[in-house]
Amino acid sequence: MKIERIKISNYKTLDNIDISVNTFYTAICGKNNAGKSSLIQAVRSILGFDLSPFEDASDFEVNHKDDYTIWKSDKSQPIEFCIHVRLFNTTDNGLIKFIETFAKSESPDNIPKKDNYCLIVSVRFHKEKNVPEIEIIFEQKKLEEFPAREVLSKIRNSKTLIFHNSTEITRNYGRFHGYFDDFTQAERTSIKGKREVLQKEFKKISERHKKDLTDLLGRLNEKYDINLTVPGFNFDRVPYEISLGEKDFDIPLDSWGSGTKNRTLILKSLFNAKKFLETSENSTKIAPIVLIEEPESFLHPSAQAEFGKILQDLATEFQIQIITTTHSPFLLSSLDDPTSNILLETKVDKKKLRETIKVDTTGPDWKKPFALALGIEGPEFDNIRNVFFSQSSTLLLVEGDTDKEYLELLRSDEHGKNKLEFDGEIFPYNGFGTLNNTVMMKFLKEKYNRLIITFDLDAFNQVKNSLTSLKFESEKDYFKVGQDKGGKRAIEGLLPDSICNTVWTANTELVHQLQSDNKEEAASAKKKLKSLYLAEFKSKATPSNDFYSEFYKLTAKLNKAFRDK
Repeated sequence: MKIERIKISNYKTLDNIDISVNTFYTAICGKNNAGKSSLIQAVRSILGFDLSPFEDASDFEVNHKDDYTIWKSDKSQPIEFCIHVRLFNTTDNGLIKFIETFAKSESPDNIPKKDNYCLIVSVRFHKEKNVPEIEIIFEQKKLEEFPAREVLSKIRNSKTLIFHNSTEITRNYGRFHGYFDDFTQAERTSIKGKREVLQKEFKKISERHKKDLTDLLGRLNEKYDINLTVPGFNFDRVPYEISLGEKDFDIPLDSWGSGTKNRTLILKSLFNAKKFLETSENSTKIAPIVLIEEPESFLHPSAQAEFGKILQDLATEFQIQIITTTHSPFLLSSLDDPTSNILLETKVDKKKLRETIKVDTTGPDWKKPFALALGIEGPEFDNIRNVFFSQSSTLLLVEGDTDKEYLELLRSDEHGKNKLEFDGEIFPYNGFGTLNNTVMMKFLKEKYNRLIITFDLDAFNQVKNSLTSLKFESEKDYFKVGQDKGGKRAIEGLLPDSICNTVWTANTELVHQLQSDNKEEAASAKKKLKSLYLAEFKSKATPSNDFYSEFYKLTAKLNKAFRDK
């Protein structure tokens, strides 16, 4: 099961919002009171999180009087929640067959067999009605009222939703961390055998105690028949406690810090979702959806970065949808899809908060969620856009496109032992000015645990203070490229003189422009010459010391740095 669209109207600040979701991991971000929790609450209301044994599946924690958008004078319209869900044959077969039973009884038209199906669930809370209106549309077929309620009850009672609120991780007294209740048939058979052995053993014990107690009570004038019974052992639902530790010790989870405890409980929720999907019989199978409020809570930034990547990787690996609310840039999605990062914003009218809107994050606005989370603006976002969506944990950031091309050449196996041994991605950051955005660079340093930067030697004085403040170390986290000689303090300074001489001879006018008093002319000439150097090098160079001797010195240092990280 995967939510593809959420539409909400007239609910708190969610006056009229429509959100599309394409990916298995989605982060919902925004300032405080932007409507994130209200959105999650609406989804929980439909899918029925944690219904108690005494709670009717048709009950909803929504009240038209209390929850209707407060600033609207006309309160005659219903509060409406609507979700579009994609059901898959491989993971949601139980629910598909359940719905098909009703759909076929209402329509003679057969529903074609497909790999996936569209289900639309709408719940409307009217002002004058105590019972909400339910509408179910399955593959464009609208179900009648009774079947619609039955389908929604099935969804709400089937552990379809797993919810974790990181701001409420303290357990009530007597509550356990979880239960084992999803045994396979083989496990159930084995447990049954062990249970019978236990029952026989306790029967022997009860007979011994019965005799002792009978002898004792036999001293009374009134005689009683004594019988001792042991309650049956029910292992259908077995509670468990979580401990963390090392080989020689275990510490109960509740004794660990809040960050470790919260992170462990979230992973336990994902484990529950995966286990439920794996152990459910085909006829009852429904893939759960996981909602997590602020998973970054209580975690250090570096731990947030690691945890954010783990959640995204698990969502893709398990094919289980995870939707989070977050204020952390590390929990934002690294998928290059505008629907994977949802930015909510509350309009302000006359200094009063009004409706929640979904901010456009397509095209050039991709950076808005990151800008809000990091608290910065600037052209540096566009300079390194691709870095934010990299799926690799190992990155080499270089000053420009030509630097990237030289280093990509060095990744070829033809260089033998001098090859750049690097299994990550190389990204240009388009000018050393990007390195002076310390907030952004700190974020990248925390997010990517194997990050190395190169820049032209002649830029060192301009970036030295920023790198020092971020605790980047020379020859470990960053490398100056070029030779400390006039005209060679850039990556082109690693080229053999024969390449440069050939380009200069053929482009004397550009060489003269380098000396121009006009900065734009000089910059244009420098850019053109950089391209010409690269083209000449590509056409003439072969993997050998004759052409790559200076480059090999750089790759030796880079290889060591990556090995040591």
